[in-house]
Amino acid sequence: GNFNGNGKTISGLFIDRTDDSVGLFGACSDANIQNLGLSGVNITSNGTAGSLTGHLGEASAVTNCYATGTVRGIPAGGLVGTISNSTITNSYAACSVTGSYAGGLVSGMGGTSSITNSYAAGSVTGTAAGGLVGNKLGGGTVTASYYNSQTSGKSDNDGRGEPKNSSQLVQKATFSGWDFTEETGDWDISEGISYPYLRALVPASLPAPPAPTGITVAPENLMLTYGGLAATLTPSVGPAGTLMPDITWSSSNTSVATVSDGEVTPVSAGNATITASIAGGTISDTATVQVNKRPLTISGSFTSDNKQYDGTTTASIDINDLTLSGI
Repeated sequence: GNFNGNGKTISGLFIDRTDDSVGLFGACSDANIQNLGLSGVNITSNGTAGSLTGHLGEASAVTNCYATGTVRGIPAGGLVGTISNSTITNSYAACSVTGSYAGGLVSGMGGTSSITNSYAAGSVTGTAAGGLVGNKLGGGTVTASYYNSQTSGKSDNDGRGEPKNSSQLVQKATFSGWDFTEETGDWDISEGISYPYLRALVPASLPAPPAPTGITVAPENLMLTYGGLAATLTPSVGPAGTLMPDITWSSSNTSVATVSDGEVTPVSAGNATITASIAGGTISDTATVQVNKRPLTISGSFTSDNKQYDGTTTASIDINDLTLSGI
């Protein structure tokens, strides 16, 4: 049969069943599903689970569909549980997927199945797992399809999808051959901000890398010398896959040390705290800086001026040939 979502989105789909092949559509055969979005799903099964369908088989096709949310099963896939002799085209999943066999888009594919111009961007947890496809049997093909290696924690690159990081997945150039034609293409993207999304199914919140929830600067302690070299603090943000946001740097005592883009410059001896903050200052981390006095060196030769013992150790010194360095 055929199901055309006509560009509509179903939100908050909740399914918790003990039987096999669990999803919006349990098991599909000779089916055509297109133009449908699933937002914020919560799918759980003791068998095969997928947001859209538990099993896609026997010359079925999924085209222009997406899913976000959470999927748990024995085999579990972000969009489709398992696929056999069927196709998935121009589709994506940004789901947290957990299963013994798990895939960001599909847990397993077999036969003459194909996945084309699709991607997955969620976390994937399983004993046998893949960023896009958990397990691929037979002669199935995966073409121009990708997954987020940072959010999934996977790195497989053996024909089950190509790993890309978050920075690459928000750039149009990564998706060679995808149709981003303005107004008429299948896909659109907010470069540098979002993953690709379907032009006919623009979600309320664009699919994007996770927002930062924390920042860390390293090293935690810097020891510098007045008049010496500057040092650099290196920031990192989390969770995994977060794009590096704009960072505001500040020093608690600019008379001791200043900071610019993480580079700390000693100004005078003393202590200062360097703060790196994001999200309007609501998230931050600090590093302590100690600037030591610079050692002074006296070089040259000197003699006392005709010191005669007078019961004291005081003597005058001729400094004409002395050099004081280090100031």
